[in-house]
Amino acid sequence: MCRFLLILAEIKVVLVLRRLQAAWLFCAYAFRYPASCVLLRLVSPLRVICLTSGYALLPFGSAHADVASRLNNMQVPGLVWQPVQPIDVAAIPLHIKPFTATQSVARVAEALADHQDVFQRILVSPGLAILSGVSEEAHWLAEIWRVSEHPESSAGRVSVLSFAGLPNLPVADHHAYAWLPTHATKLAQWGDDTVGPPTQAAEPARGVIQTLYRMPASAAILRHQLASRLRSQGWSALLPMSSELSVPSWQLWQQHGEELFLFFLDTAQGFFLYVHHTR
Repeated sequence: MCRFLLILAEIKVVLVLRRLQAAWLFCAYAFRYPASCVLLRLVSPLRVICLTSGYALLPFGSAHADVASRLNNMQVPGLVWQPVQPIDVAAIPLHIKPFTATQSVARVAEALADHQDVFQRILVSPGLAILSGVSEEAHWLAEIWRVSEHPESSAGRVSVLSFAGLPNLPVADHHAYAWLPTHATKLAQWGDDTVGPPTQAAEPARGVIQTLYRMPASAAILRHQLASRLRSQGWSALLPMSSELSVPSWQLWQQHGEELFLFFLDTAQGFFLYVHHTR
């Protein structure tokens, strides 16, 4: 049984300013895969986290083999495919199929959107399109981007992750936050120290830490509670909570060159908080 099944239907599009790097956190595993979107303008890569609760219905091995076969057999007019690339990320098989096209981003997105069995949502910004969806206990993601100034040239990739049969494992708490309520339960964490070395030996390594928590409090209560705690510890909101641009489902904070991206998700199984910390 898997308590957290990856779905996109319960999550509205998350749009961020500034430089944001996020990841999909799934079950008690965390992994990284790039996507992009814009709020006011296209500024940087974004990764979207999607989760809910449910049951695993398919055997682990056979489910992933079927997913790989479906991706390998996908046919889209005008796309020149490269071989499927299997990647093992934290024991979860992820399959990626890159492609190129002598078509615009919009035309390629339209062609991929015909596969409504795997793609149910689309996000479009200048020179970029993202399609996503869930099919037979697998999450599908297609990214298309313009590769040059020529409008009729694009590239991209389709990736698929099967979440059948994945266990829910405990995760150690290696990075505690003073602003986080003590009743938060950590479900997953992933760290990346590849951004660069610390400027001083006493500083923590530069990089990205992504963490998923389960919270007993409601989203409305927790949003105000976290905002108060963060302000008291010197963090500044990049978008004021009262701003017309502020979004109830996420917050963006900064302090001394660090950034915090908080994503809130209410489900029937509880409230979840995703923390993306860039140092």
